[in-house]
Amino acid sequence: MRKRTGARAVAPARASLRAMGIHRSLLLCAGLLAACDDATGSTADGAPADAAPADAAPPADACVPVAAPTACPDPPVTYADVQPIVEARCLGCHWGQEGGPWPLTSYTHVADWQDFIRASLLDCTMPPRDSGVGMTATEKTTMLEWVRCGAPE
Repeated sequence: MRKRTGARAVAPARASLRAMGIHRSLLLCAGLLAACDDATGSTADGAPADAAPADAAPPADACVPVAAPTACPDPPVTYADVQPIVEARCLGCHWGQEGGPWPLTSYTHVADWQDFIRASLLDCTMPPRDSGVGMTATEKTTMLEWVRCGAPE
């Protein structure tokens, strides 16, 4: 004899499937919302969700244009301000290896090349775009101000 399934037996099964579908939809929506920030694409502090830290170097193949300073700031930028930038952004190539580019390993070396450094920073030829090294606008401005101030030690 065949067992009859009445409307009452099928109804709970449909209700259970509907509940599972709603549950999955809610989980999907929750996952999507968690992966996103608010509608503006900003984080809680208002920065774009995909923004790099404010002082992070830009991609190496990007040029960050800066204006040449017209005056020396007070107090003037000194080599102590510039040396960490040179170390982080220049010494990867300019460390004085035989057959390599001119060294920038001391105050004298950097000061001797100040005019070239100024021109290269302003026209975005240094660091080279294919070097894997980028510079922030703040770093460029600091170096340009140092040159403007006469490269004080």
